[in-house]
Amino acid sequence: MNGVSNGLIVPPRYRTQNLARPRSEAKRARIVEASMAHFAEHGFHAARVGDIAAELGIAKGSIFQHFKSKDGLFFGGGWSLLGEQILAVGVVLAFSFVVSMLIGMALRRTLRGGVRVTEDEEDTGLDLTLHSETGYALERV
Repeated sequence: MNGVSNGLIVPPRYRTQNLARPRSEAKRARIVEASMAHFAEHGFHAARVGDIAAELGIAKGSIFQHFKSKDGLFFGGGWSLLGEQILAVGVVLAFSFVVSMLIGMALRRTLRGGVRVTEDEEDTGLDLTLHSETGYALERV
């Protein structure tokens, strides 16, 4: 007999670990992707969970199986999403640095005197020395 041993009743063994199913994780990832696009397009307050569900072709309750509320959906991307965003920021910083350096090197090679002015020109004033005009009429003040 199943569950009976030496006259004692043994309680059934339940799974103690909540193992995520691959299909469920794929669905959660689809929900996160669709909600990110929806929030970006409509903003947080105008976004509706029902619209996200309709876009995915799933029931609204399916979204709430993965996320407790609209706030949870907005902030629930998890650590992987945060890692992607940090990586994106790093790529943008590296790209901006490289492009700025290339522009600076091109300007240095094409401009005869470089991009700096002499100390005398800076003391006199760049408006007067470079454009032959005054930027501020201080004598009228």
